[in-house]
Amino acid sequence: MLRREALKQIGLLDEQYFMYTEEMDLCARLLQAGWCNYWVPTAAVIHYGEASTRQNAEAMFVALYRSKAQFQRKFGGERQVRRFKFLLWLAYLPRAALMTTAGLFSPTLAARARAYRHLLRELPGF
Repeated sequence: MLRREALKQIGLLDEQYFMYTEEMDLCARLLQAGWCNYWVPTAAVIHYGEASTRQNAEAMFVALYRSKAQFQRKFGGERQVRRFKFLLWLAYLPRAALMTTAGLFSPTLAARARAYRHLLRELPGF
C-alpha cells in the first residue's frame, strides 16, 4: 500500500527494470523523497504460480541478478556494482563447481549448475 501523494511525487514503477527489483527501487525512491517504509509482519501475500519464471528458469535467474545490479548502479554507482558483482562471483563460483559435479547424478542439479555458470558468464556485462 502506498499513499497517492507519494506515488504522485516519486512516480510509478521504473520501467527500465525488465523484471524483478522494481519494488526495491520504488521503496528506495520513497525513502529518498522523505517518505517512510513500514513492514507489516501480519500481512500476507499469496503468490500463485511462478508462471513467468518457470517458462525459462535459467534466463529468469540471470535476469533477477541483472536487475539487482541495475539497482546497485542506480543507487550506489559503478563502484557499488563492481562490489556487488564480486560478491556474486564469490558466492556462485563454488556453487557452480559443486553443482556441476552433482549434476552428473541429477538432472535437477545439472540445470542449476547451468544457471550458475550462465550467471558467472554474464557478470562482467551487467
